[in-house]
Amino acid sequence: ETQYANVFDSGYTEEQVQKLTGDPRSPDELFNMTDIFIRRLIKFAKHIPEFRNLPQEDQIHLLKGGIMEIMVLRSAMGFDSRAMQWKVKSTESGGEKRLDPSVIQKNLGTGMYVEHVKFIRSLNELTRANKTIMTLLFVIELFSSDRPNLINKDLVSKGQEKFSTWLRAYLESQIPVSEARIVYPKLLMKLLDVRSLGESSAQLASHLDITR
Repeated sequence: ETQYANVFDSGYTEEQVQKLTGDPRSPDELFNMTDIFIRRLIKFAKHIPEFRNLPQEDQIHLLKGGIMEIMVLRSAMGFDSRAMQWKVKSTESGGEKRLDPSVIQKNLGTGMYVEHVKFIRSLNELTRANKTIMTLLFVIELFSSDRPNLINKDLVSKGQEKFSTWLRAYLESQIPVSEARIVYPKLLMKLLDVRSLGESSAQLASHLDITR
């Protein structure tokens, strides 16, 4: 979680804030805005020992296959359900700017907008915006052994199993065990939901150089 905070909770430069809160004129411009988040996701992944131990080829397949799905999960973290906006923090001014999710509606259609907002609101409610739970969900989704072209499927599967066990144990440490046993499968079902929102992840991320 410390690495999560170091990578994700740090603010953005004023230039990055302007880019993240701009008004994209096309789907391509919208996805270009996400490049900043994607770079942070890659940096975060490379802090995970089980990920670092994989051959670079498998690292690339995992990231390109799941980066957009993980970004959908990530988008729940900075979303203010009351204001219906994302918060973007500036390191330079110390202030905060907002991004309206209607940019999704304008560029990707009403269906995608409705599904995305519905998903992140329900995920926030289920996790109570708990960063540890969200971090573990990111990692579980990252270690998906069904990504195309993976060589070390067993290693990836073992990684996912390990972090799924951690998630269950963490839930049981935070809430009554009887409640945790209900919440845990619901969280895993959310990962199935995010798959449908990130179906085109491999195509959208195919141009990325994730070796940097």
